[in-house]
Amino acid sequence: MKQLLRMKKTETVLFLIPLMARWPLLSMGFGVEEDAWGHVLNGREMAESGGYVISRLPGHPLMEAFSFVLWKTVGPIAFYWNLLFSLAAAWAVVEFYRLARCFQIQYPFLLSLAFGFVPVVFLSGAAVMDYAFQLALGLWAYRLFHQEKWTKSGAALGLAMGFRLTSALFLLAFVISLLVRKRSIRSAALMLFPVFVVSALLYLPAFLSLGLDFFSTYPLPYPPMAKVLYKGSIGVFGSIGLISLIWYGLPALPKAMKSVPLVWPLMVLFHIALFLRLPEKSAFLIPAVPFILLMCAQNLRADQIKRLSWGLLISALMAGVNFTHPHRGSDKSALSASRYIAGQEISFDLIVGPIAAEYSKRRNKLTYVANVHECVKQKKEPGLVLAGWWYAMLRLQEDPGKIVDSPYRYYLPPGELKTARNNGLRIFALPEQEAVNARKYAYEATDVEMIELSCP
Repeated sequence: MKQLLRMKKTETVLFLIPLMARWPLLSMGFGVEEDAWGHVLNGREMAESGGYVISRLPGHPLMEAFSFVLWKTVGPIAFYWNLLFSLAAAWAVVEFYRLARCFQIQYPFLLSLAFGFVPVVFLSGAAVMDYAFQLALGLWAYRLFHQEKWTKSGAALGLAMGFRLTSALFLLAFVISLLVRKRSIRSAALMLFPVFVVSALLYLPAFLSLGLDFFSTYPLPYPPMAKVLYKGSIGVFGSIGLISLIWYGLPALPKAMKSVPLVWPLMVLFHIALFLRLPEKSAFLIPAVPFILLMCAQNLRADQIKRLSWGLLISALMAGVNFTHPHRGSDKSALSASRYIAGQEISFDLIVGPIAAEYSKRRNKLTYVANVHECVKQKKEPGLVLAGWWYAMLRLQEDPGKIVDSPYRYYLPPGELKTARNNGLRIFALPEQEAVNARKYAYEATDVEMIELSCP
């Protein structure tokens, strides 16, 4: 009984530490990503229309349901939205700890705390994004799978797929593992049935609204290789964390590939492949992170696990490699060194780590959006503002009296832009959005006259 109580206390501490560390970020808008603000705007649109509105392709039905309920209950108060997703991220840390204990990993508390502070895991849990719930539900499903509770594991996976359809990679890894190791078709069937039932019910509104088109995604250009390398490495683990992982973890991986459960390397390989297919965000690799750490830790000495864990913890706090921009990037300190990579200013900053950089990014974005609103108010002639990736932020921070007749547009095809001009409207575009719009709709930017709206 004492051991059970002690374990529950440990889990409570693990739950609370990353939750409290995120506290300063919870009131700073809904996150850095435009999709985070898009989810909130989606909740408002559903509340106003009274019907289902898909947030983005492919559908995210549980995320959309949460957005609707949150908008109806707490409105646009960022703290409560972020708190919910931060609770899910804290739950994921507890699930990782339970897995570490199941597999008798040494220093499970320290390693689990380090997992919670891996930059991409920590920051995704302080924003209105579906990654935290996908991770928590996926790790819970894997623990149930390890305990051979096939039906419960399948139900948990069905819920994870309700947040992100790519959670199907968990299912693929589980089924392959079952067939290779256990050769049990019955066990696989017991897991597959609830997965398909739960996910089918959740995606039914999207299917009724869009048909099979909800499986589609928006075509996006492949980023430059420098960005791909950054997002897949430092963007996930931070600079010190990456060095620690290479120094301590990489030598352990060859042995791990032969000795660990098959699910672990499969999850890592599947998510690396998914990321390389379209490496838009470091967060696409989040489901691989716990399995990378478990693979390393199971084949490391106790002192090596401690050093790896401390490296990951410190990496969230200092030695950041940050995108620097006055409007949508982070600030830099006097101890930073900068250079331009792939057309963007990147600073290596000894004292501004990923968490501090996230805070300044959010502050800079909120300031810029307020300045754009002020610029638009000063324009006397009627016009439209092509807002692009600023669209959701601008709409949610808009003067409530202007919401019905908002001047802001996301992106528009050239035909609609020319029609607006013929109707006497001037077309303004925020920096970079004219080029993005032309690329999106495959036309020459010079075909449509726009005026760049420059705001401080």
